[in-house]
Amino acid sequence: MADLAAREDGLDPEVFLRLAAHCRGQISAVLGVRHVPGPVVVLKGNRPIEFRYSRRYRAVAYSTDGAVLDDAIGVGCGPRHDWGPMVVRPMTMVVFRQEEVFSPEAHRLRFVAQLRERATVQEGAAR
Repeated sequence: MADLAAREDGLDPEVFLRLAAHCRGQISAVLGVRHVPGPVVVLKGNRPIEFRYSRRYRAVAYSTDGAVLDDAIGVGCGPRHDWGPMVVRPMTMVVFRQEEVFSPEAHRLRFVAQLRERATVQEGAAR
């Protein structure tokens, strides 16, 4: 899908969102276009992903586990750092650009969200 929505300056959000609307399941993902190093697209769907930002480093970090992210920041920057939480609502696509890293474009992410179903095998069916 990302390839279909790629253009010269990065991912076309409107094209990608139209394609994603037909998908089913669960998602949180980070996307980029190889030949365009600037924009980074993050999908915060119905799977966990958390963000932290630092004005000092002009950076945004993300992880599926906020505790791991906080531990890494604490070890790398020490206790006196300026990293803080960046709130991104579920079912949102954000486009981060280097020149405006703290003001990402936000788009409503729509798709057929489904809970993960566990496959079950009837007794005696698997040998």
